[in-house]
Amino acid sequence: MNVERCIELEIDDINLYKELENKYKKYFEKNLMSKVDLSKYDYELITSSLDFGNINKSIKLFSNLNEYFNLNHIYLLNNFFVEKLTKDELDILKSDNEKELLKLVENTYKEVIKNNYNNEKYNENVYKICYGLYPTPENLIDNNSLVLIIYYGKNNRKFGKEGYIDNYRKKREFLKEISAKIEDEISKKLEIPVKVLFEKII
Repeated sequence: MNVERCIELEIDDINLYKELENKYKKYFEKNLMSKVDLSKYDYELITSSLDFGNINKSIKLFSNLNEYFNLNHIYLLNNFFVEKLTKDELDILKSDNEKELLKLVENTYKEVIKNNYNNEKYNENVYKICYGLYPTPENLIDNNSLVLIIYYGKNNRKFGKEGYIDNYRKKREFLKEISAKIEDEISKKLEIPVKVLFEKII
């Protein structure tokens, strides 16, 4: 959070900032789901014979997820930098006018998702930032990207050693394929870079 910018825009209260960020996220999700039916991909995971387990949505996985797509496996990881909004745009964000809120998101999301405040200034260059606990190559993603993650659980079925290894390999290939399909569809509809990660929740 850019504190100086937030104070200038009268959102120096951290609770208000989080409230506005979550509200922006909520309407971004609505905007995205109106263009890309993520539920079809979620259904592929739920109904797959490869067994992707269950995710308990009553458990808050990480503090920055908050809102959900109302899906079982697919979550949004981005933070939303609402301090980039103008005073007039913030007034819309504080309102209850759904039509105007969706229009606001449509007009601003490419900038608001960009994680580019570095060394006390906004940097317009594209550079890598880490999504996840460890800076592995797959977790280093361009800072202007929309980032989703597929969470999956433990197997519901028992496998022998060979069956478990075979299932694991097929599951990884399936996740790579479905991630690529999601990335392709969203990037075409929203005209932004998209990265889909996947992670097992124990």
